[in-house]
Amino acid sequence: MVCLLNKVKRNNVVLIALINKLNSQVILLVLAVGLTIGCAGTQSAEGHAVVENVNIPDGLVDGYRNLTPDQAYIFIKESGPLILDVRTLREYERSHLKLAVLFPLGKLATRIDELREIFVDSNIVVYCQSGIRSETAAELLVENGFSGIINMSGGLKAWIVRDYPVVISNNTSE
Repeated sequence: MVCLLNKVKRNNVVLIALINKLNSQVILLVLAVGLTIGCAGTQSAEGHAVVENVNIPDGLVDGYRNLTPDQAYIFIKESGPLILDVRTLREYERSHLKLAVLFPLGKLATRIDELREIFVDSNIVVYCQSGIRSETAAELLVENGFSGIINMSGGLKAWIVRDYPVVISNNTSE
């Protein structure tokens, strides 16, 4: 699977398209608009979204924040961060968060430059199935200079238990 990041600046709005060559479909054009103009806040001098009125714990763990699924749901809804799924392709095909981009943990280190060009200073919510791989991914991103990294504690399992929406594929073969 190959994802290409394309960045186009129009009227001071950065549009980012992630193109999934495996499925030949544009994944994240809407999310990119949310990153720049669709948040509940303002923009910093650098043009990054500054989110206000979202309850995010102040404490950092190894340079990133942990959010519960409840906190992550509100944060995603109000701030439009990049949502990074670090599970396998097979897991992603079964179900994933809406607008999530697949970067399997095993390939994240070799593909980190794809994210760095655009998202190094952006909010990124990282999740996996149970929260363990996403912690490793969060640490890797922080070690590579990313800020605004948020790990969703408990992963997709905890998200589903809270009955939050997921995208479920009907065409996976077991």
